[in-house]
Amino acid sequence: MQPIKQDRFDRLRWWYRRNAWLLFAGGMLIGVLMAVWGFNVGKGFYFGADTRLQWADAAYYILQMISLNGFGPLNPEIPWQLNVARFWLPTVFFFTALSGVLRVVGRNGVGLSRYFLDQHIIVCGHGAQAIELVRQYRSRATPAEVLLVSSVNEFSGAADLRSLGAMLHMDDIGTVSSWRTMRAERAKAIYFLEEGEHRNLNGFEALCRSEAGRSRSDGKRICKCFIHVGDSALRRWVVESLENMQQARIPHRLQWFVFSAWEQCARDLFLLHGPHLTQSALGPHAPPSMLILGASPLAEQLLMQAAKLGHYPGAGKLQVTLVAPDAAAFEQSLKARFPALDGRIPERWDPEERALIPLLDLTCVSAAAEAPPLDLLGVGQREGAPFQVCFVCVDDAHTAVRAVDMLRAQYRDAGGRQPGLRTVVCLPQGSGVLERLAHAPSNALSAGLTLFDPLAYSCRMETHESVLVEQSERDAQDIYRFFVNGQAFDWWGLSELERDSNRQAADHLKVKRHFLAHGDEAQMQAEHTRWCAERLLAGWRFGPVKDLKKRISPNLRPYEALPSVEQEKNRPIIQYARRPVPARVP
Repeated sequence: MQPIKQDRFDRLRWWYRRNAWLLFAGGMLIGVLMAVWGFNVGKGFYFGADTRLQWADAAYYILQMISLNGFGPLNPEIPWQLNVARFWLPTVFFFTALSGVLRVVGRNGVGLSRYFLDQHIIVCGHGAQAIELVRQYRSRATPAEVLLVSSVNEFSGAADLRSLGAMLHMDDIGTVSSWRTMRAERAKAIYFLEEGEHRNLNGFEALCRSEAGRSRSDGKRICKCFIHVGDSALRRWVVESLENMQQARIPHRLQWFVFSAWEQCARDLFLLHGPHLTQSALGPHAPPSMLILGASPLAEQLLMQAAKLGHYPGAGKLQVTLVAPDAAAFEQSLKARFPALDGRIPERWDPEERALIPLLDLTCVSAAAEAPPLDLLGVGQREGAPFQVCFVCVDDAHTAVRAVDMLRAQYRDAGGRQPGLRTVVCLPQGSGVLERLAHAPSNALSAGLTLFDPLAYSCRMETHESVLVEQSERDAQDIYRFFVNGQAFDWWGLSELERDSNRQAADHLKVKRHFLAHGDEAQMQAEHTRWCAERLLAGWRFGPVKDLKKRISPNLRPYEALPSVEQEKNRPIIQYARRPVPARVP
């Protein structure tokens, strides 16, 4: 996931497009001044005995020069300034008119301006994430040229994107001809953000076919393709399929990345507001606990990130309580797709190796998110596991406000025994949640209220890069470099499995650094549990012999059951986490 950076030619191109009319106006002014200078020098040639400069006649001659009639053979009898102006003025005027016509005609639907695109960004889709991505690209200090491709002509937000300068094009990304029309061979990056995963995959396949006929000399410029696949099980299959066909069918210049916008959003949500922020202050052996209100797609991805990243030294399993109207069906569907989520190795494995691997302790309560029938805060207090954070993952602001009001009422009923509960409302900016809650009575719950914008975090911009987390990518490469003792390596020559494993290890660094006071043994045990969670949720299973293709590993067992040699393999990442964090150069 290499960052998309702008070079000096991108900035020069952007500056030219922004100041083109100023350049042409300056060119015309220079030509007019040159003509006036020439008239002053050779006014006797033009105006005879009357040596006074006749401005009306001069203006007539200048207008005649601007037209194509101004061209002609050089006249040695007139000043050189006039000879220059005779060619300069019509040339500048002609290119000004041609550029203006192409820009106006192209922006009004004919599409001629697309043929002049170079190093542009192509965004496929018209959903909220695609619109947000285009808006962020166009709102930068040096905005890039963005072409948004949609299967419909008009959609919500189209007028705003046009006002920002983005080009809109209606076409089917599943056809080869569409990619030739979009000048994909000159694109810097392509984002597949259609609502259906099959449309994104069909679009990438059509792109590969359109690039297949080009010579290798045409593929010197790398184009990064970001393919959004929301379902994690389908995403694993897609990654394996693309890696198998990499050499045969995918052009060399296309660098592909399969990602889930909701997964990245949930990862940031957990790392920014998870229980690890306050867990170290609760003392040893205190079970971490969190509450989720709602069963939206973001709530599902948040559970997966909690299972991957919610492993702390000296603490038990992360206790998660989810409240939603269809919580039972949600839990059944989730565990059917991810059998390892409940923490036990499947029964079909070797009986001697069946053991409890603590991923998380999930409790689902079937009730309305805004009105659960039990005293959640009181139950948590009595069981010695008070909630440290509550995530409100509902679909509308009205339900979110009612849910927060319910929490406030239960907090007051608890009599202040509940420690400060951090509440995170996951709704876009401008939803009005904070404004509607601002008039509520002030208490500890109000002080810990935060609004998290899922849309901004699912497609956000970091320095020169969008969608992908640049800081985590650098950390992942640093971790791998640390493991190979600083030897030179080709990051893009590694398999996607190895790169993704290092990325997840880099994500957990943000958790580890909250628990540096714990000993190495406790840290190593937590790291092994995190590694097991990463593998189990990715479809790995236990086996006596390691097999990458079949996703089999003999180390998918509790830390205590590992040989000492395998236990020591968790130490380098702990040593890396204890290193001082280097200052990043912006």
